Amino acid sequence: MPNRAYVSVADPSAFAGTVAAKYLENGGESKSIRGIVENLLSQQLQFFQLMRGYLALGLVVGIAGIGVVMVRAVRERRRQVGILRALGFEARAVRRAFVVEVAFVALEGC
Repeated sequence: MPNRAYVSVADPSAFAGTVAAKYLENGGESKSIRGIVENLLSQQLQFFQLMRGYLALGLVVGIAGIGVVMVRAVRERRRQVGILRALGFEARAVRRAFVVEVAFVALEGC
């Protein structure tokens, strides 16, 4: 079991460097508590940034997927849209129907 000593000093980084240099031959090691916490915190922040990147990539792929599905739906239903327009439906009503479908597909995806 290694010996530990906690020391309060004005400049922890300078003290840690001095002690480490002086007792290196005997296996001495010194770290400031602030340095340890900053190291662990930086690792956690890097992990969260990685997860944020994956989330953003998933969001972009999802939006692209919805776009592809909707373009395909409109192209496959070209006749239906033409018939609805010929029957007197306004373009806004047809557009609204496709927007409702997009919302439903997105809701199912979520």
